[in-house]
Amino acid sequence: MARLFLKHTFTYLSLAALCACQGQAPKPPTAPATPADLALAALPAGVGEQPLPDRWWALYQDPALDRWVRQALANNQDLAQADARLAAVMAGLRQAQAAQGPQTDLELAAQYGRTADDQTLAQARGTSAPSQWQWTPAAGLSWQLDLFGQVRAAIQAAQAHAEAAAAARDQLRLVVAAQTSLAWLDLCAYGEQIEQTQASLASLDDSLRLTERQREGGVATELDSARLQALARKTRAQLPWLQARQKLAAAQLALLGGQAEQPLQLQACQHIPRLAGPLPAGDAWQLLKRRPDVRQAEREALASSWTLRNVQADLYPKVVFGASLSASSHTWHGLGESQSVMFGVGPLISWQFPNRRANQARVDAADAQRMASEAAWRRSVQGALTDVRQALARYDGERQRGLWLGQALEQNERAFALADSSYRAGALDGLQRLDAQRELIAARLRQITARQRQAHSEIALFQALGGGWQAPVDDSRTGNRP
Repeated sequence: MARLFLKHTFTYLSLAALCACQGQAPKPPTAPATPADLALAALPAGVGEQPLPDRWWALYQDPALDRWVRQALANNQDLAQADARLAAVMAGLRQAQAAQGPQTDLELAAQYGRTADDQTLAQARGTSAPSQWQWTPAAGLSWQLDLFGQVRAAIQAAQAHAEAAAAARDQLRLVVAAQTSLAWLDLCAYGEQIEQTQASLASLDDSLRLTERQREGGVATELDSARLQALARKTRAQLPWLQARQKLAAAQLALLGGQAEQPLQLQACQHIPRLAGPLPAGDAWQLLKRRPDVRQAEREALASSWTLRNVQADLYPKVVFGASLSASSHTWHGLGESQSVMFGVGPLISWQFPNRRANQARVDAADAQRMASEAAWRRSVQGALTDVRQALARYDGERQRGLWLGQALEQNERAFALADSSYRAGALDGLQRLDAQRELIAARLRQITARQRQAHSEIALFQALGGGWQAPVDDSRTGNRP
């Protein structure tokens, strides 16, 4: 009867294992429908359909910017932390992969004293039991038979988590490249504003000298001189603020580049770098593959699907094959004797049945987490599309604003030239010339600020398009990478 029961039991287990093997691996969650306007048929002026390069900052053709981005990607400490976290996740993956093979362990116990058997034997002989060393070596082997795919699911979940961690590292690389580019562009913008302010001060000094000569000749008044001096001091007052902003940008750049001290040559940039050609938007349909944050969310969703499969396996029996070998002897040389050797071989079948409510609750929780991860992925896709649309709109607005301000600057320069020539000819009073010069100084600074804002919108668009994380890095930080 017992043999018949065991036969039927193993038959049922084999059938259950066969059914489990027929199951399909969980598939990645389905992406939401992509809107038709993602094709970006009507790109704004200044944006082309050329492929987005990996090193988009090289489009500015600024060797200093290129060096700083390379240095930041190599030495940024936030990236170093991300690399270390990725290495830890990769170690967890190797640990999960090790579970698919046999697990072995070795032990050796040594004890000095008397055992109960020694005492019993001594009493039977009428002698005293001596104290001695007793050695107990042991070896064990266990191997979980992956009948229901639990071990495989754990490995696949760990693999997906590792890929998600790699995507998170790539997203941080993209952010570091963008922030470094912004810091360099800001430093150059403030340097250009400082240069322009100093040029305006030199022009005001010339105007003051001219006014003083005309005042001596009775053409200009002391009021004209006082107004010019007030404008000169107001203009000079902007220098400390601009220099402070430049130092802040330099400090941010040094931090991103992993430098403890701020290099002196940082203040050498005095002109905002410009794109050599149209801004390449690339194929917008490849956006979802380029964006590391979307890839991270997709991998996390897949990991949740595999985690659900792992937890579902707890609803079925678990079979572990085990073997053990040990020996016990009063002397070291007696360990090899047959009477001291003990061994055991056989399977261990465990199953939480029929009360499976706790396991079913864990399955429900894992399924809810899977649905949440898929929703987070869909949200990341929608966010990526929104980022691109907003970045394109912001870039187009800043570009048009810069064009109008450029035309306004041309008219301010023309107006001041007319006012200056008329003033020198005595056909215009000093107040009108002063107003024209004041407007010209402000217009030049507005134009620089507009180009700075346009550069910011360009970097934001590059970041929204998802380029920049593919640049090569030193793989010695993390060893193997997915």
